[in-house]
Amino acid sequence: MEINAELSELQTLLYGYNYAVFLQSYQLPLIPGATVKDYIIQAFPNAEVGGIWQISEQDVFMEVEQSLTYSGDDSSGPNPMALKSPRFAELLGITVLHLEKIVKNATAISGFWLKDGHPAYPVFWDFAFVVIGTQNVELFIGSSSD
Repeated sequence: MEINAELSELQTLLYGYNYAVFLQSYQLPLIPGATVKDYIIQAFPNAEVGGIWQISEQDVFMEVEQSLTYSGDDSSGPNPMALKSPRFAELLGITVLHLEKIVKNATAISGFWLKDGHPAYPVFWDFAFVVIGTQNVELFIGSSSD
């Protein structure tokens, strides 16, 4: 399931005061015997994995929603009007619906962080998940920086 066009629009919408958002989904084929770390390295070949842990569906949704609705402060954060816009609500809903679909059929869900080689430098918040399904694997990653 392709979600990157909506994630790209969402990250553009959230661009703000000393604040930029990175959102990306990486679709990978299911490889028999592969570990979570194998999938992470496949998506980020120059990265160093800092940690991997099991995470619940509820925690995935909580982290994503808390991160994407982060309001910042007077010197950094998304444009407050963007967070109140109908388009933001629509894109957030599309993102949550996408996550619901992929975790519903997951055989395993892991959180992870990259010690080195992150595609965007996380400052205010970040999340990263590996969702292993019966047919494919998705890495869903997001962060905000200044």
